[in-house]
Amino acid sequence: MLMKTPPIAESGRKPDDFFFFFYSFWLPMGSIAGAVFGAALGFLFSCLMEWTRARRSEGTMSNDTPERFLPRVVCGGIAGGVLGVALGNSEATFFLLLGVGVCSGFVSTVLVRVQHNSRSASAA
Repeated sequence: MLMKTPPIAESGRKPDDFFFFFYSFWLPMGSIAGAVFGAALGFLFSCLMEWTRARRSEGTMSNDTPERFLPRVVCGGIAGGVLGVALGNSEATFFLLLGVGVCSGFVSTVLVRVQHNSRSASAA
């Protein structure tokens, strides 16, 4: 009985069903979609960071103030908002992806701060 059942389909689905492919491969398809979304968000984020680097003053880059790390959160939010406008047709999609972008910028800020603190601790 176990040999007659397809290995990746649920027991209620048959391999000749049209939605079998989508139902059984939702995990790999979701992973690929997430990777494409993450790559697009990262690309927009890095482009915005490079574009704003020339517009930021050098004084804010030299010290450890919130003004140094705020552009990362803002650029992440803008990148998420741009993807929200491009991918969705509702306000909920826009705000969801805006929040994802802000969280991504915040995580980037925390990682840069941790890396900066570990460099300064190892130099001392």
